[in-house]
Amino acid sequence: MKTPGATDTATARTGETAHEPRAFAALRHRGFRPFFFFIAAAMTGDFIEHVISYWVLCREFERPARAGFAIVSLWRLYLLFSVWSGALADRFDPRRIIQAAMLLFMGASIAWGFLFLTDALEMWHAMVLLVLHGAAGVLWNPSVQLMLHDIVGPAQLQSAVRLTATARLLGIVAGQAV
Repeated sequence: MKTPGATDTATARTGETAHEPRAFAALRHRGFRPFFFFIAAAMTGDFIEHVISYWVLCREFERPARAGFAIVSLWRLYLLFSVWSGALADRFDPRRIIQAAMLLFMGASIAWGFLFLTDALEMWHAMVLLVLHGAAGVLWNPSVQLMLHDIVGPAQLQSAVRLTATARLLGIVAGQAV
């Protein structure tokens, strides 16, 4: 039994108290490290697709209102369905929801690529793909956040949330730069 104010040997070596948070603590979890890199990779791919599809939409259809549909369709889905997606993630295994969302992302990306390469893109194709892409994002985001607690537990949850946000932002910047 520890006496009040006593420290264990690991704490004494690092010079921190039990209540002092460690920088990047979530990265010390074996399961969080690949999660961090996969989040960054997924967001990089997502924003590469955003840049390419928006550019092609502007070039092909030459109407800013149609390109604006891309933005509105994506964020309207987030606004309308994020709460329900969070409830879905509470009821079902978030890993399966993430897998389903990734399949939607991949399907949309493959369809974009096929339509771009065959020069068969029509506006209705773009609208359907943008809605599918938005639906994938709506499914994906709450499940990722919910899974953090399962990976790192309550002690490093704040670190995991911060690092996940950092991974997402790194992916957004990298995706637009690529």
